[in-house]
Amino acid sequence: MNSRAEKELRLFINEAKRLTSKSFYQHFNSGEDICFSDDSIPENPPTIEQLEAYLLHFRKFIQKNDRICIHTANQHIYELAQEQTSFLDEWNARYTTFQSLLEAKALTGRVITNTAEILDLSLLDLFRARTFGDLSHLDPKKQALHHKLSSSSTLEGLYKFEYYSLLFEAGELIAEMADVCTRLLESLENQV
Repeated sequence: MNSRAEKELRLFINEAKRLTSKSFYQHFNSGEDICFSDDSIPENPPTIEQLEAYLLHFRKFIQKNDRICIHTANQHIYELAQEQTSFLDEWNARYTTFQSLLEAKALTGRVITNTAEILDLSLLDLFRARTFGDLSHLDPKKQALHHKLSSSSTLEGLYKFEYYSLLFEAGELIAEMADVCTRLLESLENQV
C-alpha cells in the first residue's frame, strides 16, 4: 500500500469532517431554508462570519496547490484503488458530480442582461465573483462582476442563494467523497 497516498486521504477525510462541522454547513443541513418574502434578499441567510469561516476551509478543496484538493485526492484514490472498481465507480460518480456542479450554468446570469459576459456564467463564475470580488483578494474584474450581480435586491438575492447553495452542495459532495475514502482505507486495512 502507498503510505503517502493513504496519509493524504486521511488528511482529506479529517478536513472534510472539519468542513461539515462548520456552522455555515450546519445552518443548511438543519433543514432551515433560506426564503424570499418579497423578491428581495434572503431573510435568514448564514452570518458573514459563518460564511467566511466555511469559505476559508472550503477553498482548500478546490485550490489545486493544496494537499486536500479534490483533484489531488482523485490521484490518491487511483493509486490505492487500482483493482477495486466498486470504490473507483463510487468515487468517479461523486467526482464527476462535483465537477458538473461547478460547471453548471447559473440562473443569475439569465436574469440581468443579454450580454454574453453575464449570460454564460457558471456557478464557479459566481463563486469567484463573490469570493474574489467581495470576500477576499478583491480582484478588480471579479469585483466589477460582483457589483453587477448585486445591482438590484432581486438579483442580489438570487446571486446569494445560488452562491450559498453551491457551497452547501459542494460540501455535501465532499462529505460523500470522504466517506468513499474512509471505506476504501478500511478495506485496504482489512486486506493486510
